Amino acid sequence: MIKDFFELIRWKSILLVAITLIIVRVFIHDCFYEVFELSPALSIPFYALFVLSVVLLVASCSIADEIINKDKYKSIRDGKSFIGTLLQEQTAKVLCIVLLVLSLATAYTIGALNGFVHLGTILIVLFGMMYFCSKRYSFQPVAGKLLRALCQALLFLLPTMFETACLANEPKLFEAIGQQNVMIMMVMSLCFGGFAFMLSLLTEITADLRDIDDSKLINSRSFALYFGEDATKKTTYFLVVLLIAATAFFQFRYYQADKMIVLGGISILIYLPLLYFIKEMRSAKSVQDYDFLVKLLNMVFISLLFAMTSLKYVIPYALI
Repeated sequence: MIKDFFELIRWKSILLVAITLIIVRVFIHDCFYEVFELSPALSIPFYALFVLSVVLLVASCSIADEIINKDKYKSIRDGKSFIGTLLQEQTAKVLCIVLLVLSLATAYTIGALNGFVHLGTILIVLFGMMYFCSKRYSFQPVAGKLLRALCQALLFLLPTMFETACLANEPKLFEAIGQQNVMIMMVMSLCFGGFAFMLSLLTEITADLRDIDDSKLINSRSFALYFGEDATKKTTYFLVVLLIAATAFFQFRYYQADKMIVLGGISILIYLPLLYFIKEMRSAKSVQDYDFLVKLLNMVFISLLFAMTSLKYVIPYALI
């Protein structure tokens, strides 16, 4: 029962969200302020509450998705459904609302205390986006994937937006650091958020190829069914090339003054898996083939997080 409950709230996704937010704090914010021998404007306790509010939101969205799509999941999971067995639907709805309220109450409170009053509103919008994805995902071959990818990117952007708002509340400190330098922190988050957006979109489209039989079973208008397998594969090739080009540009722009071992390490972490993805995608046919490619892309996301540790070399070089 406990295992099923953790699967209901999708604990793996929650763990990844928490790790991503912590990594953004440690390897972007902390590294940025270390150059000025300062600490981030948003204190550790408040940042911990921020992470908690996002985690609660993700758990609420997961339960809402299970409620909305209980019949669909039951048909593709060989009769297994969390709603109706683990939790009655009414109980699940109450739990979803409670988690959402706790998330928003925490977000509005810490936002108001740190000069980012719109934090709670942003989380409401995110919940609305995820609700739309769950409600209309089977009928939206593209829009749902774009919204999910955007949510992935916001894991890198939202913490920096919060930190920047806190810093702006201290005009003397903001002026001492300099607006152009503060923009560097935002640019780093924006770049990695962009990488995450493309990688998430690529993963979603590849997963459509894996789940094509399930999509037929529930009459879904998935990307693979709507555009065809050949066009879907070509789209994945395009996204991989775009991701490689964006990574190469970022390396050329910011890693020029760093040791070759750092540059080479990032290349191995990102380029080799993506090139291998193209090779395997060309011959992929079975569900197992596509499932392997989805897992490979998930590992690339972990590699992306690991590559962020190199920002401690990049940020001092990039600052004015």
